[in-house]
Amino acid sequence: MKRDISTKFVCTLSLIVMFLWLASIGCKGRNADLPLEQPPSEQQPSAQINVSSRQIANGNVVLNNISDQTISIQNTGSGTLTIGQIAQVNPLAPPFSIVSDACSGQAVQPSAACSFNVRFDPTSQGTFTDSFDIPSNASNENSVTVDVTGSGKALRVAINQVNIISCSTGTGVLELIVNVTDQNNTFLPGLTFGDFQLKENDVPQAIESVSQLTTTVPISVAMLLDYSGSVQNQLPTIEAASINFIGYLNPDDEASIIKFATIQQQMCSFTSDTTVLTTAINTAPSSELGNGGTYLYDTLWFAVDKIAVRLKHKAIVLVSDGRDEDPLGVPNVSIKTLDEVIAYATENDVAIYTVGLGEVNGGVMNHLASETGGQYYYLTNADQLTGIYRSISDILLGQYSIKYVSSQHGSSPIMLELDVVGGVDEGVGVSQTVGCP
Repeated sequence: MKRDISTKFVCTLSLIVMFLWLASIGCKGRNADLPLEQPPSEQQPSAQINVSSRQIANGNVVLNNISDQTISIQNTGSGTLTIGQIAQVNPLAPPFSIVSDACSGQAVQPSAACSFNVRFDPTSQGTFTDSFDIPSNASNENSVTVDVTGSGKALRVAINQVNIISCSTGTGVLELIVNVTDQNNTFLPGLTFGDFQLKENDVPQAIESVSQLTTTVPISVAMLLDYSGSVQNQLPTIEAASINFIGYLNPDDEASIIKFATIQQQMCSFTSDTTVLTTAINTAPSSELGNGGTYLYDTLWFAVDKIAVRLKHKAIVLVSDGRDEDPLGVPNVSIKTLDEVIAYATENDVAIYTVGLGEVNGGVMNHLASETGGQYYYLTNADQLTGIYRSISDILLGQYSIKYVSSQHGSSPIMLELDVVGGVDEGVGVSQTVGCP
């Protein structure tokens, strides 16, 4: 009996020693304080959200005009991103709203994206701020807040050109060629000396003279017509309205027609011959134009390059959906960037007037116009284009001359801000230039 007990004791002790030995082997090669890694096959996929912008600045928008800014949401995770109702918990109030919403309630697969527009539609003057939420099941951030701002103005002020009148030691006289239009895009005549306030690099300046030009400044206009797949069904109306626009120009004015998609084709050089321009509009571009995407920024650079050498007041009229993308909707396919195009246009005193059709990237179109002294127009259908062309023509042909003494010399840029303060209506225009050498 004693032998049986001792045998059982030895067996039990052996098992304990073996267990401790196996445990010590299992602990070798890793930190005992860290949890065992889960096999890859057992890891749960998770969605992650990336919002293209969390701060939307609309700048100055004339009353009864709109500014649409496109927001994209991309799933950068490995699981399906489920998006809730945008702006439901934290809704937007007028003059802001969500339009063209292709994201709310959607399931976005990994690496895919969706988009929606935030609209600013002011009906009264003032500065407006708001915010809204984007809810989702994202593991990195399940509720994203986006802030929006914008200013409503009754008047649109565009500094279309800056001329150096004279230079002397320490000073120089600059002339601003300015256009002022109301909320109906109609030129506002009769403004006088007391209606304007001018700042140069944020410093108030004394205005020497204000006069409405009795003879219009001859203009050079590059008309950029988008021929990519997204606007194909509206091309007949676009072409007909473009021919009407040519008829609004004065005999001393000139224009060029540029059609674009994957590449750019200048259908005719700058000319005052309306027959040549009409033929250029009616002529189909060659097949080389392609449909491999819309290279918008490269086309704008191409147009600025063509118009920069012209000696008249220079403007570009762009009719497009404002999207620089490949056939699959991947953005920013151009070699040039949006900021590079704007800088190139302002350096050469080229105002860009943008006309948005279809599912428009309003943020790009509004930015192009506001930063270059142009105007952004949004159309619900191409039939409205004739009226917009008429408004652009009125803007280009109605001008004020404003002169002041500048103390800025050298190659440093001058930032000009011109306010119209007459009566209850307000407007502001900005421009960057260089003064006397």
